[in-house]
Amino acid sequence: MRRFTILVNRVHQSTVDNFEDLKLYHEECAGYSVIIKRLSPQAFSLKCKRCKREIIVKDNANGNIPIMQTAVDGEPRQFNHELAKEKVKVKE
Repeated sequence: MRRFTILVNRVHQSTVDNFEDLKLYHEECAGYSVIIKRLSPQAFSLKCKRCKREIIVKDNANGNIPIMQTAVDGEPRQFNHELAKEKVKVKE
């Protein structure tokens, strides 16, 4: 199974209102941007503009919250623990 490593720009905590406001990138596609789409109140779709690979991220502490935390503190971490254990890192 191919990885889906997310790169995220650092942001200040006071500027993070919604998950959809973050700028995400797909590391395996040399940093192509990722489209965030809300599928339901409990889930988001993250789709790479280049390879069209799509993953589902839940709106919970194992899904989108680790991505938001990495955007604020710069610490790499895993997300989607119960699904695929993907990684998120800060874009440099």
